[in-house]
Amino acid sequence: MDTSTQAADQIRLIKEYFLKGDAGDPTILDLFADDVEIRSPKFGTRSGKTLCLFLYRAYLG
Repeated sequence: MDTSTQAADQIRLIKEYFLKGDAGDPTILDLFADDVEIRSPKFGTRSGKTLCLFLYRAYLG
């Protein structure tokens, strides 16, 4: 894969992430690997999609 194709794929994923996040779409987790780790100053580190969903919902309020 050349760098322009790779960059286009990354931009597409970033746009998809923000569209799903803004819409409150829980399928946002499909964009992550099963062993995802997310770090938050407020909630600490969460590992795995299920625990990351908690963090995602906590940010949405």
